[in-house]
Amino acid sequence: MLNVKQVVLGRSQIVRQKSMAESNLQECPVCKVKIIKMVGGDRVLFSVGAPATRPILWQKVCKHVQNSACINQDPNQH
Repeated sequence: MLNVKQVVLGRSQIVRQKSMAESNLQECPVCKVKIIKMVGGDRVLFSVGAPATRPILWQKVCKHVQNSACINQDPNQH
């Protein structure tokens, strides 16, 4: 059985983990993909289909959109 101290500690750990995950997550306001910052290369999550990388996102979407609100505008960052 959990005591109050364990419950509070567990809750703060969950909040801390969620905050860390949220700080590594970006969502493009233009195409609504989610980009997770990762060591070794970012992961792009499309609404449908397999995860990809920023260069694939650039090739499939960003180079065609040409919208200043796009978070993946620089083809040289890939």
